[in-house]
Amino acid sequence: MSGDPKTASDRVQPLRDETARVQQAHPQLRVEQVGGPSINKALDDTLGKDFKRAELLSLPVTLAILIIAFGALIAAGVPVLLALSSVAAAMGLSTLASHLVPATDTTASVILLIGMAVGVDYSLFYVRREREERAKGRSGLDAVEIAAETSGHAVVVSGFAVIISMAGLLLANDAVFSSLAVGSILVVAVAVTGSLTVLPALLAKLGRWVDRPRVPLL
Repeated sequence: MSGDPKTASDRVQPLRDETARVQQAHPQLRVEQVGGPSINKALDDTLGKDFKRAELLSLPVTLAILIIAFGALIAAGVPVLLALSSVAAAMGLSTLASHLVPATDTTASVILLIGMAVGVDYSLFYVRREREERAKGRSGLDAVEIAAETSGHAVVVSGFAVIISMAGLLLANDAVFSSLAVGSILVVAVAVTGSLTVLPALLAKLGRWVDRPRVPLL
């Protein structure tokens, strides 16, 4: 191949097609090609398919687990709502960040998967603690305030730990790692902010409605 090595992975497909034609013309032989651009292209294709599969599975599986855990549709839907809103906001912010830091095709997939993970996780802290306090006889507002003081602190500590750890990818000085780091940091920061503001307000507004409608047998 000729040209800039940095863009070789984007221009290697014609060579791969030619290799495939030679293989088809000689089925008794095993004909393949290898090299940096070929390997990078194959990895990008594989990662893209894996991320798409994970995207399709993450939302329904997460919702099903939460319904089983809480036994109520609204309680299961609140964590998913926070997670999806965090993902949507981080997607927009990552577009702005791409003017400063390189963005790759996998950034959106990483934002979705990590956003679902931390958004649901942080919501579980709140919803679980708020339900426990209400079960002890506290009013809805008091239960939310206690959850905000205790679970909110855990969310902040957890969020900063994740942000600091993901920032380590920036030290690699690589476009792919930098884009993954920025996307992860943005979605975690948005999830923490939503958990400290919108989530307790939503739980206070819902009150005991968060436990409805109940799912039979759960």
